[in-house]
Amino acid sequence: MEQCHSPQSKYEKAACGISSIKTDQFSILTKNSSHEIRESVNSFHVIYFYMILTEIDGWGAVVNTLNFLVPSGIVFGTAYYLHNKLVSEQHKICLLELKKEHIHALTPLKLLADECLTLFLDRISPNIIVIRLSKSGKSATQLRHELVQTILSEYNHNFSQEIYIYNNTWQMIRAIKDQIIGTEEDCYTSCGTSDSGPDLGKKILRTMAIYAPVKQTAIELLKKEIEIVL
Repeated sequence: MEQCHSPQSKYEKAACGISSIKTDQFSILTKNSSHEIRESVNSFHVIYFYMILTEIDGWGAVVNTLNFLVPSGIVFGTAYYLHNKLVSEQHKICLLELKKEHIHALTPLKLLADECLTLFLDRISPNIIVIRLSKSGKSATQLRHELVQTILSEYNHNFSQEIYIYNNTWQMIRAIKDQIIGTEEDCYTSCGTSDSGPDLGKKILRTMAIYAPVKQTAIELLKKEIEIVL
């Protein structure tokens, strides 16, 4: 606000006072006008926003959105479930096909393994191996050595067949082999210095009379494995 300086006449002072009053009134009017304008603008925004909500119908928009999203979600969920089920079924089919090919490739090898192990049990049977190796002129020491070496050689020759048969069957075959060798060692230990090979053979045959049922049990296990494969 402009200041009036002395010395001035009373008329000049009066004019200066009137000018100051008009300036203050103009400032007040300007401030009031700005405030009214802002209030008018805010009122316009509120009215405009209300008109938009009235035209759009907010709840209707929400309902329309749900009407679109819910069926879409159901369709997507159903498609996802069916896709996973189809993939799972195809995976199972592939596994079955691979299993069939695996069985088809291994069946001849397994049958050959069962045949070889059956022959092995027969070849180490005491009533066969002792009679075959026990000849006149042999000492008990010579017969014992030949029996053990022959059984171990047969076993090592068929050792690879283990991978084609069940573990319990192989363990039984291995136990039979160990039992025969153990019995032969016991019989040899009980022989006198004058006993010959045929004498040792007779002791082994008398002691191993229980071998036939054990051998038959192992052969039955091999037969069951063949039945499973075929």
